[in-house]
Order: sequence, then structure tokens, then C-alpha cells
Amino acid sequence: MQKKGTALLTGLILIIFLWYFVAHIEDFKSLLSVDPLYLFFIALGHWTILFMNGLFLKTVLKIFDKKMTIAESFHSSLITATGNLFLPAGGGSGVQAVFLKKSHDLSYKNFLSALSGNYVIVFLFSSLIGIIALLSIYTPLTFEYVTVFIVFCLVFTVTLCLTIFGLPNQMLKYESNNKSLVGKFLMNVVNVMQGWSLITRNKKIILILTLLTAINFLALLLISHFSLLGAGVQVSFWGLVLYAVLGGMSLLANLTPGALGIKEAIYIFSSTVIGITTPQIVGAAILDRGVRYIIILFGWAWVKTIRLYKDR
Repeated sequence: MQKKGTALLTGLILIIFLWYFVAHIEDFKSLLSVDPLYLFFIALGHWTILFMNGLFLKTVLKIFDKKMTIAESFHSSLITATGNLFLPAGGGSGVQAVFLKKSHDLSYKNFLSALSGNYVIVFLFSSLIGIIALLSIYTPLTFEYVTVFIVFCLVFTVTLCLTIFGLPNQMLKYESNNKSLVGKFLMNVVNVMQGWSLITRNKKIILILTLLTAINFLALLLISHFSLLGAGVQVSFWGLVLYAVLGGMSLLANLTPGALGIKEAIYIFSSTVIGITTPQIVGAAILDRGVRYIIILFGWAWVKTIRLYKDR
């Protein structure tokens, strides 16, 4: 039932996108003459993110005594990116969990811990940057501005508390035979936080993961800047930063493949704060998603080439 609902939602969003594109075709003609240099930098940003996500996983797995080569980490990152692009609700993570279980005997519990570590650090970093961006943007206190600011503050507070304090020892030792949804949910939270507590004890690992997250964000800024330029719009520096942060944090609402429509809806809601229009948002999304598809295809071709070379 849930899968049918997600499929219907995705189909509806695609229809709306198609209708909007046809109805405003004049606004998108400029995309046919985009500077190839813009496309190159968008591709460079996506390629960097693929590598950084792989290195992030490679770093976290050291805590669980699992070794992974850079090529394997890239392959795993590519699997996740492909799954997220075609599957709803972060389906790429599920595919990656199965892959790591088979290839590195990584338990699903430890995978959830690694995944939660990724989300906590990314959302902590992004929400902090988002708060700074909002405070630096000179705009009236509109409903949209206040809403986005409150969301950033909530995300920052929760992730900061998890990073500094984690869960109390009593909760980490919690065990339950309760088979209800609540009992299973609590056990999943405890299992994840047990692994997360291992990660937070290693300050060197946290430092490396924060550095990788910062590089990822710079790549996201690169993608955002040249996607918007390709759509014929220039925004202020802090508007660009906010645009990039909102794009990264759309993972929180990844209900459709690649957060299709969800990500753009968040942009449209915040458009008056960022300083862009709906046609510009859609145009930038077309460039961003189009290049991402090509990079993923190129990534698989690269992985296949490496395998053929090793098999000789």
C-alpha cells in the first residue's frame, strides 16, 4: 500500500512538472544554450560528492573493524546514489545495506549506526550553516523566513545534543521483548545510538567526518551556483548558501525517488527568502538532475572498466 502511494505521488509530481514545463516553455529555452563550462562544474560537484560519501563510509567502518578500499567505497556510494535516484524513501540506503552485508559482513545494526552518523553530522553542519545564512540575509521576517529558521534551530539542537551527550547509559542498555511497533522502534533507536556512541568516542574520526562533510558542502555550493547560473539567475552569496543547505537537508523529506518534487517544493516555499522565482527553480533542477543522471551512468561505466582491468 505504501509503495503504491509513493508511486502515485511520484507520478503526480512528474505530471505537474511536465505540465509546468510545457506551459512555461519560453522560460526554459535558455537551457538549450547553457555554457558547457557550467555543466562541467555541475558534473565535477556531483563526482566529488560521490567520492566524499564513499570516503565517509570508509572512515566510519574502521570503528567496526571493517576495511574498505577507495574503489570499494566509491562503488558503495554509487549504489546508494543510484538507489536514491530511482527508489523512494532513501531506498538507496537499503540496497547499500544488503551490498555491505554480502561484501563486508557488516551487520544491519552497524550499518544503521554508520548511516545515522552520516545524517547527524550532515544535519548538524548544514543546520548551523543555514542559521548563519538566514541571520546574514537582510529580509523582512516573513512566515517563510521564520518557519525555515525554526526548523534549522530544531535540527541543530537535536543533532548537537546527540553529538555531545548521546543517549543516557540506561537507555543504551535498554532491551525489550515488546513486539509492538513502539517496542521495535525503541529497539532500533537504541541499536543505532549504541553504534553512534562508539563513533562519538573517537574524536579523530569525528574530525575527519566533519572535514569530509565540509568538502561535500563546498561541492554542493558549486552545483547550486552553476545550476542557477545555467537557469539564468544570480543570487546573493548567502542566498546561494541557503539554497545549497535546503537542497542537502531535503533528505529529511526524501519520500520520492531523488526527492523529486519535494526538494523543489522546499525551494519554492523559501523562494522569497533566497531571492529566486519558480521558473528559475525548475530550470536549475532540470540541469542539476540531468547532469546527475549522466554522472551516475559514467560512474557505473568507470566501475565496470576497473573490474574488467582487474580480471585480466
